[in-house]
Amino acid sequence: MLLADWFNNLGGEFGMEFTQHSASEQAFTIGAPNAFYVTAHFTNDSPFLRFVASDASRQNLVDEIVAKAIDHVNQQDFGGLVWYSTWLNEVDLAFSSFSPISSFLQRLGSQTRITGWRRLGANVLLEFVEQIPPDWAESKPILAPKCVVNIHIATPGPSAGYFSSHIAHGVIETVGAICTLALGRPVELPHAIFPAEAEMLADLERRRSDPEILTLARKGISLDIFSSLAIDGGLDLFRQVRAALVTFDAAVRQDRNPVSAILYVVTGECLTKPNTSWRFQRLTKRFIEFFDELMPSDLDQIVAHGNFEEAFGIRRGTRTARALRRELLKRIYGYRSGQLHEGLEPSYQGFGVGLDASADVRRGLLADFAEAAILRYLAAPRSSLVGHPAAEHEGDMNFEDLFHINPDTAKTLFGEATCHRLQLALDDFNAALSGKPPLHAQVDKDVPLPADGGTTFYKGDGYKLTIVKSLNGIMRGEEYIHGYIYGPIISFESNVMTGNFPNIQHLTFYTGYELRKLLTE
Repeated sequence: MLLADWFNNLGGEFGMEFTQHSASEQAFTIGAPNAFYVTAHFTNDSPFLRFVASDASRQNLVDEIVAKAIDHVNQQDFGGLVWYSTWLNEVDLAFSSFSPISSFLQRLGSQTRITGWRRLGANVLLEFVEQIPPDWAESKPILAPKCVVNIHIATPGPSAGYFSSHIAHGVIETVGAICTLALGRPVELPHAIFPAEAEMLADLERRRSDPEILTLARKGISLDIFSSLAIDGGLDLFRQVRAALVTFDAAVRQDRNPVSAILYVVTGECLTKPNTSWRFQRLTKRFIEFFDELMPSDLDQIVAHGNFEEAFGIRRGTRTARALRRELLKRIYGYRSGQLHEGLEPSYQGFGVGLDASADVRRGLLADFAEAAILRYLAAPRSSLVGHPAAEHEGDMNFEDLFHINPDTAKTLFGEATCHRLQLALDDFNAALSGKPPLHAQVDKDVPLPADGGTTFYKGDGYKLTIVKSLNGIMRGEEYIHGYIYGPIISFESNVMTGNFPNIQHLTFYTGYELRKLLTE
């Protein structure tokens, strides 16, 4: 593309003025088909284009121009900047028959008014213009006035052509998704982008270097992914955030609540996956660990919402904040997986009477989750090692390790209620193996603490957990090497497991130093 644009640009120096250009699957056509033109055929060998003049008598001149164009490309000469301009219209609010109030409530809760000029890096300028009706103030509206965003993109290139146009069209969707997040309202992409008018160029160049034009932000966090993040975090992080933004934009536009909810969860998941061969390992665990670390306060706000229990089917009870956060994350990821693997259930509501609003609330809370995930990640980008073979704790066990049955098969065989209790016990079992307090079980105040070195007792839903920490030593001749027997014992109640030994345990010896290291890491 760059070679074709340099040929087009240099043609004027040799008396070849090309007034138009086009493209097909096999070639670029430079010039008008009813006049002199040059066809640049795609090839597999460098320089990957073969230029053929429509008038054979001018082929030598074409070859001379091509040689000069190749020199510019080989020197990595992009030729300067080419401005492209377009506009994004805010999408009108529509009441979907599937979820009449979801889109309204979401826009009402997330809308933000932005006016004037903003920037995304050095090469994207945005002008936010509100279309305010004459009687807008008197009508006391609850929705922000409709916004139009004028977009100006400076792309590298010797002239307006294939290369610069390709870059501008490639950037505009991401810019639109960023505007959707910033405004809290979706914007509509144009059908095409064209070079800026000549009379605008001087003003755009002035604004490009104007320090008073602020970076576009949401809740005080910069949304510029084209400069600092792309440089500091690398191309992989840029791609992760871009995927999250585009997915979030798609979620906002959905009519069906379940589809929107799935996309909001995937928005967050985009940020968790490293570009590695092991990225598909331990997906649920990575999702939980990643967001529990990234945004605990945002998750706590979701848990504190008045309709949290109704939306996610989780009872707060007396569980700790961390246990509730992790249960929420597990339920969120499970919802996404269930819908994707089992398909959508009917979600039509219309304007019926006495409808279940849990789907609307869940969509709104997941929108909050997805927005917070993007903003917290932009503020502090990171990569997760969960799933890396060398990073996994050797004591971590999955459902099959402990019960020797696939979790999906277990639900059919044991029933969902029992499987849920088994999973809670497994979570606490692994927490203890990692030297952490249980996620779900609470301290059993009815059991006196033994004076054995620190054994503790907990009571969960259908099980009791004993975290043994008992003083022991290994003999070295007539001397003791002091240490501890440490590990979890799960004792199931009769409504979960019954028999001669309804217990699962993992007890091993630690020196004092190794146990302190485990408990403090």
